[in-house]
Amino acid sequence: MGIVKEMNMKYENILNGSESLPPINGAYLYVYKGDKLLGIVGVPSPNLMAENYRDSIVENSDVLVDEEGNEYEIEVISSNYGIDWNFINYPDDKKILDNLRVEVKYNEF
Repeated sequence: MGIVKEMNMKYENILNGSESLPPINGAYLYVYKGDKLLGIVGVPSPNLMAENYRDSIVENSDVLVDEEGNEYEIEVISSNYGIDWNFINYPDDKKILDNLRVEVKYNEF
């Protein structure tokens, strides 16, 4: 049981992530498979006029497809607390998951 939990935690850091800086002017989530750019997902600006967290949430989702035809569905949530992303659909191949990485690039002010 411990080995399975350890493997799930390893991929959990790749498939679900966050940044604590709110994307005031929006941002982009760059998804890489190895050294190749798999795709770019837009991160919307949060609702800055919101009085609480729940009302500041803005969501976006996108589907990326690699050269082998594998699909990656990504949900991005932007709020006044930052950015959260979650891979909803992804290949069940550990070799592919080992090569995935995500980078957030904020838009300039």
